[in-house]
Amino acid sequence: MSFIKNLFEGRSSPEIHSQFVRFGKGDYENRMAHTITLGPKLKIVSGFELANDFVNFIINNSKESDKVNVKGTIFAKKDLGLKYSNETKKGFTIYEIDEEMTVGSLKKIYESAKLEYILLSISNDNFELSCLPKPHNPKGKYKENFCKFIVSKEFEKKLVETFAFDCQFKKKVEIKYRIIVEGIEIPDKYKNDALQARLNGLRYGTIERKIIIDGNEAIKKINFKV
Repeated sequence: MSFIKNLFEGRSSPEIHSQFVRFGKGDYENRMAHTITLGPKLKIVSGFELANDFVNFIINNSKESDKVNVKGTIFAKKDLGLKYSNETKKGFTIYEIDEEMTVGSLKKIYESAKLEYILLSISNDNFELSCLPKPHNPKGKYKENFCKFIVSKEFEKKLVETFAFDCQFKKKVEIKYRIIVEGIEIPDKYKNDALQARLNGLRYGTIERKIIIDGNEAIKKINFKV
C-alpha cells in the first residue's frame, strides 16, 4: 500500500511521518505528483516521494526467490550498517548498489532503509523501475519525472488500486497534491535541539488531492497531523 493511500484513509506510520520532515510551515503546491498511463504496459511517472513505495510494491508482488537487477543509491540520515560501499556527504551516508539479487535480499535492504531515500532502479520480466540517483533538491524545480515505473499486465490492477485508489479512468490520470502546513507541534524534550525538533515534530494542516482525468479536474481535501 502507498503512504498516500494510508494517509487519506486515516492511518499513521513512521513511513508517512518521514515524508513530511522536509516541510516547514508553509504552502507547497504540486507535490507527490504522479501520472498513470495505460498502454501495452502500464506506466507511472512520479516525483521522488513515491520511490520507496515502488520498491515496496515490487517486493510485495514477487516471490522472495525471484531475481532482480538492482542499481542505484540509498541516501540515509544515519549509518544503516549495510554491506555496500558508502561515503558520508552533507549529512548523508550514501550507499552504492549494483548487483543482481533475490527479492528476499531486496526486502532486507528495504526494511533497513524504508525511512530513508531508496533511489534504486530495479528490473526483471515483471517490473521496470528507474529512479534518478540523487535526492530531489528542495530549493530546485520539482521534478515530476523523477521515477518511472512500468509493470506487466498481471500487476496493472493492483498498481492502480494502490496509487489511483479513488479514480476511474480509461487511459490516463494525473494526480498532484497541495500541502498546507499550518504549524509544527514539537515534543517538549526536543524543543532545545533543532535537528531532533525537525525530525520529530508533528506537522499539521490540510492536503488537497487534485485528480485530472480527460481534462476534468476534481479536488479532495483532508486534514492531517503526521
